[in-house]
Amino acid sequence: MEASNLLGKNILDECAKAYPLLNQQEVMAAVESGITRALREVFFGACVNVFVEGKSLSMVITTSYGREFSLSFKDMKKRVRRRATWYLEKEMMQANSLKEASIIRHRFQGEILYGVIESGGKDAKVWIDLNSKEINESRFASFPLKYQPKHERGKYKKGKEMAFIVARVNLIKHHNGSLATEIVLSRTAVDLPKKLLEQQTPETFTTLRRVPGKYTLLLAHKNPKRLDKKVIKAIKKEIGEVLIFKEADR
Repeated sequence: MEASNLLGKNILDECAKAYPLLNQQEVMAAVESGITRALREVFFGACVNVFVEGKSLSMVITTSYGREFSLSFKDMKKRVRRRATWYLEKEMMQANSLKEASIIRHRFQGEILYGVIESGGKDAKVWIDLNSKEINESRFASFPLKYQPKHERGKYKKGKEMAFIVARVNLIKHHNGSLATEIVLSRTAVDLPKKLLEQQTPETFTTLRRVPGKYTLLLAHKNPKRLDKKVIKAIKKEIGEVLIFKEADR
């Protein structure tokens, strides 16, 4: 939805519709903050009070001479309306980015995601699908060199699907001040083999040691001899290393 459409009669409903990740309180806070910033810039030196009551937005300006007047979007001059539109959109986008990063971090950090290699090199890009109650979309994720196992570097082929651990979820600030969520993937994470095993078997494991590309030593909390050999073989092929199991003391 275009920013200009947010400054309508039902401003809160329009903002909530345009940014469905935000709850009612978050929408109200962003609207109050964005409109306040715009009016303080336009009416420099004046006291500006913007607050939401129910679905109504009140804007009260008190000049440096003590004169007080109310303002509505309908009464705004084009210049004021443009500034209000710009600040409102900026505030809504930032609130949405903060909420999005929080949701992704809570739901996916430390978990396995399957992705398709888009490009290799130092700053490889991976196409991933995010499937959760709040977010269901495809996007690019970062796969930096330090999270690439040494035996795999320079060998990633575009279009190949691989398993990753979500190492970090960052907020990036662009030169224009806007925020964006960056998802950082890893294949060197110590628990990648453990997570893959637990995803495909009913067993639980503890990682004792991992040397990416060589071996992973895992503590099996049940009898490791009962593990599906086909699953183990597939995971060995996926990560390119030996899996060594140690049985837990009983």
